[in-house]
Amino acid sequence: MHLQLFAVPPYHIIHHPLWMINLNKMRSHRYQDLSDDDESTISSDSCENDSEELKAERIIAVRHDSRKNWEDRLKQMNTSEIHNGSRWFQRTQDLENHDTEERYLVKWADLSYLHCSWETKVDLEEQVPNAKLCFTMFARGNQDGYFFNADERADGEYFDPCWLQIERILDVSDDIVTSSDRRRKEKYDSKTQPHSSWRQLLIKWWNLPYSNSTYEFEKDLQKHEIEYENQLQEFVLRNQKPTKTFIIQGLSAHNEVKSRCRKLLGDHLTRIQENMKSFSEKLQMYPFPSDSRLRDYQAEGVTWLMSNYINGRNSLLSDDMGLGKTIQTTVFISMLNSMLSIRGPFLVIAPLSTIQHWRREFSSWTHLNIIVYHGSAKDREYIREWEFAYEVDRPPYLNMNALFLANCHERSSPKWQRTWMVQVVLTTPEVLCSDDAAELAVLEWEALVVDEAHRLKNYTSKFATSLRDDRFTFKHTVLLTGTPIQVRV
Repeated sequence: MHLQLFAVPPYHIIHHPLWMINLNKMRSHRYQDLSDDDESTISSDSCENDSEELKAERIIAVRHDSRKNWEDRLKQMNTSEIHNGSRWFQRTQDLENHDTEERYLVKWADLSYLHCSWETKVDLEEQVPNAKLCFTMFARGNQDGYFFNADERADGEYFDPCWLQIERILDVSDDIVTSSDRRRKEKYDSKTQPHSSWRQLLIKWWNLPYSNSTYEFEKDLQKHEIEYENQLQEFVLRNQKPTKTFIIQGLSAHNEVKSRCRKLLGDHLTRIQENMKSFSEKLQMYPFPSDSRLRDYQAEGVTWLMSNYINGRNSLLSDDMGLGKTIQTTVFISMLNSMLSIRGPFLVIAPLSTIQHWRREFSSWTHLNIIVYHGSAKDREYIREWEFAYEVDRPPYLNMNALFLANCHERSSPKWQRTWMVQVVLTTPEVLCSDDAAELAVLEWEALVVDEAHRLKNYTSKFATSLRDDRFTFKHTVLLTGTPIQVRV
């Protein structure tokens, strides 16, 4: 072999246990009735088992190059997990600069694409138990030395560059986090802890599922110039739970504004049509985020939705496709939040093919905290644990088969304390028909929106049956459908 491993253990195993993070075990360490000694024993055993085995997720590229070129390339690749482009300290034998060497670019399990490393085949076979499987998978998908095709790589050299862009920060920790840690020990405070290169951030990466979220050292993000300050500020703001005074003031404002709206849009008024027209015209002039403005027919639709809400009626919006039902509904929910001080949560159920479109519109037209509740069972479990409840409300332990969301708030606690961090949940009918319905039914939804609602025409369908479940609570309902012929429900 061209390179030999040092006899001492790898540097990162001694000083940087970040690679031992295994988010798959985030719930497995919850033991209800264990002593401190038992817990420490379990944590110790867990870390020892993790450190014994280095696991590769996949090989994503292979490359042949001269030793000199490899040296120049690899010395630029250093993170808390990678030293000179490798997971191991290595020393060279007598090699000429023109000698070629074959290396494989490895994506490691439980680490992000930030920590990909170039390894020799011999090193992988000797140090990684699942190396043979990774070589087999790479041989099957190998296209001119790449595992991902050109479309999957987008503008990246070996993989999609979005996989190194931060979508959301889910947690901030000043401690070295291992698989035995459930949550950070100390709450992050931007005033008392303004900056720390050893701070760790739990990151949800763009275009990757929640189960691929990883803890990253802040110094690694800084070194590789990965933008995170805006997402960190959003995390801080998102995790500030409203106080009792704020909630009570919001309720008082809601009652006052709703009373004024009844005087403007109430059914009992003789000038209701003139009032609705005036309201619609003012709505057209209102600047939404990114300076977006409603068209006249969209403002009319939002006014109609508001009128129905004020008068205690549910709505069935059946505009033709392309007229902006999504925008109208998004603005309607935004107005419930901003004008009537209704914090949420709001549940939006839409087909998988349109769920990202809903997300873009909510991000463009509102400042609400939105999550897409979809993916594998593991992904949805992470979403429930990190996105629904404030940190102070999350249960530290759960009994076997207990519902996570059901244990976030004490049933005896006052209503103002039972506030959820998430404001808008976007999901699909398939998720609602799964076992997750029991978790989602825990929340008292301020409004339900169903896109492509003609699916509810089948009264006995599992989707319709799930929504009629007595455990669900919806204070208001908006049904959307595309063509007039589908309105005959």
